[in-house]
Amino acid sequence: MAASKARRTRANQDPLAHLKKDGPLPVYILHGEERLLVQEALQELKLAGLPPTAIDFNLDVFLAKDTNATKIADAARMLPAFAPRRMVIVKDADKLKADTLNDLQTYLDEPSPTTTLIFVGHKFDARTKFYKSIKKVGAAIKFDHPNLRQLPRLIQDRAKKMNIDLRDGAVHALVDSVGADLGGLVSALEKVALYVGPDSGKPVTANDVESVVSHVREESIFELTDAVGTKNLPVAFKLVHQIVNVSRNHPLALLGLVASHWRRLTVTRAMLDDRAPKGDIQAALSLPPFVVEKIMRQARNQTLPRLVLGLRAIAEADQALKGGGLPPIRVMESLVLRLC
Repeated sequence: MAASKARRTRANQDPLAHLKKDGPLPVYILHGEERLLVQEALQELKLAGLPPTAIDFNLDVFLAKDTNATKIADAARMLPAFAPRRMVIVKDADKLKADTLNDLQTYLDEPSPTTTLIFVGHKFDARTKFYKSIKKVGAAIKFDHPNLRQLPRLIQDRAKKMNIDLRDGAVHALVDSVGADLGGLVSALEKVALYVGPDSGKPVTANDVESVVSHVREESIFELTDAVGTKNLPVAFKLVHQIVNVSRNHPLALLGLVASHWRRLTVTRAMLDDRAPKGDIQAALSLPPFVVEKIMRQARNQTLPRLVLGLRAIAEADQALKGGGLPPIRVMESLVLRLC
């Protein structure tokens, strides 16, 4: 089988187009910032390389922290059962130790023709012998975030697959609301599809997007939680008013994002207190490395008891927004006061 070159792909390209013609290659690296595309590529390889009826006999999944080169190589050299191929997946493979990578070289020099071995991680060093060896016998595919120029075509392509008729104004509204976050865009498309009615044939307009998709960007949430974490009450108040009144987001949408972020901070703080390595924190959060860095930085400015109290305050704010007598903006102001 012809060796492939390393592939760097944006969200609107198909780095696995070879599957239909040639089938899976012996070895892959899947990595990059766009985690949704990494997971979709992994699923596509599973579908192409493993019959559903044979998965139980022909799929091995390892975590880097719990395995070694011998286990990986032995699993990859096993013959498939009741199927033409088997598959071995190593998750968090960018955390494999150097000696493990070196010990895998013997297998990479002569990979099994009946196994697809897949190393999944966030970031691999393309200069290593390990990476270069996989390029010779398989494919090293890096999934980058889409840039803003690519987003309109990407959104239209995704909408077409989901049987959603998007008007141009809706596309631009989605870009403005979500930004270059592919996972967020897919979630937003699912929301607008439910809003207009699945398979209704009704086109989605900019007004539909405005009605159901929050304009709260991830950057705004980090700014708000940074302000809260440093007890900068004036800035926190300003951001809450900007998000709710200026951007016209419903406070429940903002509260949901704050709650999600606060839970991540709590998990991270607990793991930091237990002296967990960064790789374990990243695996627990399942977020890109640059986002994990921000969360870890914010968590270090908090104590675990304070974060737990914050979760209680968020739960009480949720109840107040859904059935209390205070205006929503006052509920959010009260929450910010308690968090600060």
